[in-house]
Amino acid sequence: MPPNIIRAVRRSLELLREQARLGYASGLDVASQESALAQAELVLPPLKKQLEQSRDLLAVLAGDLPAQGQAGNSSIWRR
Repeated sequence: MPPNIIRAVRRSLELLREQARLGYASGLDVASQESALAQAELVLPPLKKQLEQSRDLLAVLAGDLPAQGQAGNSSIWRR
């Protein structure tokens, strides 16, 4: 999950907390959103690592060095 997603989940949690404060949402709703945020934050690091590994593998398969493929400089990204 990109940081944009985590940012959106955090913003959603902020809005939900405000709604709960005003009586329009329940504590259960807030707890559910807090759980969703925690899960998103746990899932992100392994996904980032997997993406880096996949890019490295694709770079090697294209005949480039892994470091060249990380920033999108690999020839596979230009095809």
